[in-house]
Amino acid sequence: MSEDDSITIEATRASPPTCRVTYRHQELVLDCAAVRRLAEAMHAAAARAEAEAAAAGVFRELQLGEEIVSGMLLGLRSRYEKHGFGIKGTLTFVPGVSVFDAAPFVHLNLLGGRAVRIDPAVLRGMAAQWLACAEAAERDVILLYALAEATDLTPDQVEEVYRVMRNVRPTGLRDQEATDA
Repeated sequence: MSEDDSITIEATRASPPTCRVTYRHQELVLDCAAVRRLAEAMHAAAARAEAEAAAAGVFRELQLGEEIVSGMLLGLRSRYEKHGFGIKGTLTFVPGVSVFDAAPFVHLNLLGGRAVRIDPAVLRGMAAQWLACAEAAERDVILLYALAEATDLTPDQVEEVYRVMRNVRPTGLRDQEATDA
């Protein structure tokens, strides 16, 4: 996957806490609740793709024929293709299965752009990173607010505290294993 196709999420310093999602030259700022909903959607889409793959495997084991397997997969996919999981207008996740080898995948429809194909296991890892980013954004805002209330820090000192916090934990989290659809 090229650098241009990477998805990046980072905590912002906004109050209330938000995260910035970047894909190519598009940027979206989401509140932490939306980031959590998207992480949940990632898990749901990954589970659905794996369940469809298991069903396709059973149909193949029963030797029901490629037409039946293909029809079953298309029928399952048509239920989610238009909607998928996620938040409309931001990111959606559409589960799928290869008709030929029953390998599960999820299409990420990114910020209204082209779809990116990703492995369900990679998507679950991405969901964990997104949750960590949302938690970091909330922690940053709470800590900076508490410091501002409890001390007489100058704006430069607040910047230094924020710089240290960024160095202690990564805020830019990337999914490097998605591939073009």
